[in-house]
Amino acid sequence: MCMHSPSAALRFSLYTNPTWIPTSYGWNNLSNMIYIDQPIGKGFPYGTDTVNSMEAAAPFVWTAFQVLFESQLFSKYASREFIFATESYGGHYGPSFVTYFDEQNALTASGEIDAVLAP
Repeated sequence: MCMHSPSAALRFSLYTNPTWIPTSYGWNNLSNMIYIDQPIGKGFPYGTDTVNSMEAAAPFVWTAFQVLFESQLFSKYASREFIFATESYGGHYGPSFVTYFDEQNALTASGEIDAVLAP
C-alpha cells in the first residue's frame, strides 16, 4: 500500500512497521497538493460552526480557497492547473463544492460579490 508523501513512498506491510523509502519520483516534483478535511465536526476538522450538509460545508471550503488564491504567498502557483479531486465520500461533497464554486464565480464575474475567480 502506498500513501501520499512529498518525496518518498510509504511502504506498509501487515507484518512489519511502515518505513519511508526515499525516491526521486515523488509527486511533488511535478505538482502540489492541499488537503481539506470536511465536514467540520467529523474526523479531524473542528470549529464552532454547524456543518450538517454538503451545501453547508461548501462556503467554508470556498472561503479557504479564497484565502489561498488571494494570498501573495501562493501567487507562484497561480499559473498551475487546478484540479479539485476527492476520495471516498468526497464523491458526494466534490460535485456540491464545485457547483458552489461555479455559482460564486458567476457572482464574481457579474460584480455582485468581490472575490477571486476560482479556477
